[in-house]
Amino acid sequence: MAVSLEALSSQAEEGSLRELNLIIKADVNGSLEAIKSSIEKIESQDIPIKIIHSSTGNITENDVMLAKASKGIVFGFNSEANTEAKKCAEAEKVIVKSYSIIYEILDNIERVIKGLYKPEFEEIEFGQLEIRQLFKFSKVGVIAGCHVSTGKIDRNCSIRVLRNGNEEYNGELTSLKRFKEDVKEVAQGFECGVVLPTNNIKEGDLIVAYKVQEKKVI
Repeated sequence: MAVSLEALSSQAEEGSLRELNLIIKADVNGSLEAIKSSIEKIESQDIPIKIIHSSTGNITENDVMLAKASKGIVFGFNSEANTEAKKCAEAEKVIVKSYSIIYEILDNIERVIKGLYKPEFEEIEFGQLEIRQLFKFSKVGVIAGCHVSTGKIDRNCSIRVLRNGNEEYNGELTSLKRFKEDVKEVAQGFECGVVLPTNNIKEGDLIVAYKVQEKKVI
């Protein structure tokens, strides 16, 4: 089962998506009826759109399980998934999307069935580090001794090295260390060792830890 709108869109483009099953949740009945009426007007000759269930209120675990059973998607309008629903959606690999603009729901449905859906991405900054000292080792190369000044850094972050405002490196970490041990994460206020696949680093450089994520629709 596809676990993203982009994957569903790719299936539509390939011709392997046979139908699009939807669970619709909204804050009030007026909005719910408007959304259902608009969805019914979407032209989808090749891929039928079926509203399996619709109701008012927040998105619940039952909504997620219904989507799983029908291989569908949960769309919410001014309706958020509760904690149990979020955990269930992640575990069961069910697509759950919440919106605050009705047009965005309709537009994304059309893009999916036409094979045109492309997600928007945004860069999320996790933390900043100052390189305070460089250590050279024959086996691992240069380790940048850093102080985490804001936020945090984790092993899966991307890294941007800035020197006098200019970008000197942008890419992945080789390793993240504390006291010679590999670690997954280092929080603000602590020291750590950062190994990068570049030697173009100097004391005083600024390291920005970030991740690129699909932009959330709220």
